[in-house]
Amino acid sequence: MKTFIEKFNKEYSETLTEAQKDFLNRYIMSSKDDGVEFKMYLYGEIDRLKTTLQEKISKADQNTSTKLQKVVNKMTNYNERKINKSLISEIMKIQSLTEEVCK
Repeated sequence: MKTFIEKFNKEYSETLTEAQKDFLNRYIMSSKDDGVEFKMYLYGEIDRLKTTLQEKISKADQNTSTKLQKVVNKMTNYNERKINKSLISEIMKIQSLTEEVCK
């Protein structure tokens, strides 16, 4: 595990945001408690991302606001989805989007 983390950090430390690093770290370590702690974190992160994007919708131009609303709408069923690679990837992309929109 240590070797994996070192290689991962070397490869991605410059390209991932702090939120993404924290998210991945929690996901990787989630096997310790059958993922209970990660699920709680995940649902909190989904709420945080939705809230942040909803705040930006009202301040953005029409085109941007429409696109952000589509992302928020897509996230409404995330708490019903199985936690898998696809969901993790989508959330990381939304984290990146949120970071960019908040600049």
